[in-house]
Amino acid sequence: MIKAPLIAIAAMASVLSVNPALAGETVPDMVVKYADLDLTSKAGQRTLEGRIDAAAKKFCGVGEQTTGTRLKSSQAGKCFREAKRLANQQFALIVNDANRGG
Repeated sequence: MIKAPLIAIAAMASVLSVNPALAGETVPDMVVKYADLDLTSKAGQRTLEGRIDAAAKKFCGVGEQTTGTRLKSSQAGKCFREAKRLANQQFALIVNDANRGG
């Protein structure tokens, strides 16, 4: 199972790392720090959700203006959705671990 090692690494480093590579692309990881948050509280969880959202937007270039067009990039949207999906999977596991005292 590939998720467990990724979560363990993220938990030890107190960062959430996501790589939403599509079709074999090589891209850097999206990293979200959360060591300063109390993930057993709703406020800490909301803050982490906001950080994930902001990091995914920045990582995928959501909202960036492409020269010569005002149309949104469909690739940026796909990247954002995949980055959020992967980050939310890790987020759920990390919060669950925090709630169990880990």
